[in-house]
Amino acid sequence: MSSLPPLRLLLKGVLPCLLAWQAGAAPDPLETRIRELIVQRLPGRVAIGIHCAGNGQPARYLQAAVGILGEYAVARRTIEPGEIIEPGMLAVRQGQLERLPRNAAISADEVLGMQAARTIAEGSTLQRSALRTPGLIERNAQVVLEARGPGFTVSRKATALDSGGLDALVRVRTEAGEILRGRVIGRNRLQAGH
Repeated sequence: MSSLPPLRLLLKGVLPCLLAWQAGAAPDPLETRIRELIVQRLPGRVAIGIHCAGNGQPARYLQAAVGILGEYAVARRTIEPGEIIEPGMLAVRQGQLERLPRNAAISADEVLGMQAARTIAEGSTLQRSALRTPGLIERNAQVVLEARGPGFTVSRKATALDSGGLDALVRVRTEAGEILRGRVIGRNRLQAGH
């Protein structure tokens, strides 16, 4: 996950120093440390050093279970292979994100516009392995290969030798028989020079 949704940290255990925490005070060092742990490794059982300011006692290490409570996308209905994911097909649930499968898509933005590679059951999380970029170029299709530069665009017709989705590299054969590669930029359109 490159960016986490808004979080609520779940701590299970007795943490007496939390009782002394003042709202509006400087950022809570315990919460800051827990956020660091979440970024560094997966949530789970951790030992947290607790040092209550001003009491002169050494740090006490307590066991805690750290979890991430957040929202994630699920299928509102059964999604069949080949269907393009649209907003109406998704629902939002709240739960512990660390309990989701490793390759689960958390945000609806991650899956909108993707194509289902297999059946996704109603209420299931959407796993990245069950999705693919929809094909914009089919093998043997007539395509346009474009080359752009400052102030000019050159295009030529070609035949696709591969299928591909957005940003995929696809080989093409020009009318002159040359084999070139281009990056998919739209339906039957490629950008040369890649």
